[in-house]
Amino acid sequence: MVWDTPEDRGVWNVPYVSHAYLVGGAALRGPLGEGPVFDHAHLDPDMAFCAQARDKGLFLHVTNRRHFGHLVVTNGFNSSGRGHPELWERPRNPWDWDQQYLHPNHSRIFQDQLLQQPCPDVFQFPLFSGHFGRELREEAELHGGWAEHHEVLSRSVPLSALQLDLVLQGALRELLPPIARRLFPGYAPKVRTVLSSVVRYDPAPSGHAPSGPAPSAPARPSATISLSVTLSPPRPQPDGGSRDCHRIGDNGDIEDIGDIIGDIGDLALLMDQ
Repeated sequence: MVWDTPEDRGVWNVPYVSHAYLVGGAALRGPLGEGPVFDHAHLDPDMAFCAQARDKGLFLHVTNRRHFGHLVVTNGFNSSGRGHPELWERPRNPWDWDQQYLHPNHSRIFQDQLLQQPCPDVFQFPLFSGHFGRELREEAELHGGWAEHHEVLSRSVPLSALQLDLVLQGALRELLPPIARRLFPGYAPKVRTVLSSVVRYDPAPSGHAPSGPAPSAPARPSATISLSVTLSPPRPQPDGGSRDCHRIGDNGDIEDIGDIIGDIGDLALLMDQ
């Protein structure tokens, strides 16, 4: 049974229960204690149990008047080589994943005025939790294999190498369209990412020049919208620590782990011009 709203509370008489159920001790010591209850010549064990209970006049029912917990899907759970295997579990257990990895106020960014606009067409709002930022960062460090990134003084690990690209793309496909529709009325977004990476910035210590060859100029993302998620606490940096706003050359400070910054990419700028 599925309840559409939390207000749908009550008790429902049903002919069949399975998977997880509570049985009163009096029933076990009484009607159900008289011989085997899961054996039947023509029925599976779960249906045999329910048939025995009905025949003996026991009231089978479903209730949501009290919260007893919920079931989780454990098939396919893989902890091999992973420090935080729950990060991969959203397709199987979305409710648990959202409770752990989404910001508590992610659904209230408009009601509580949590959405900021540091410069035109650049939006900042809380989406993920501190757990998400810390654990994704640790998984990238555990995996290793950092490669040169297109931005200055940075290295990256593709989410596809962590096998997290489809997991996070599915989350964004569900979470971002309602926000985009509020910001841009009439726009029907179809979330699709072609390049997603965990990026590690390694600025040179203050007063020291970076070692190695001079880095190339940072490239702007060739995308309709570029999204950046903070994975570590912000640190005051004389030469960094902010996100460039391409359209006016301004920048916006990133405040908290899990904050997301969305800005217009090169493709949208070319279309705008």
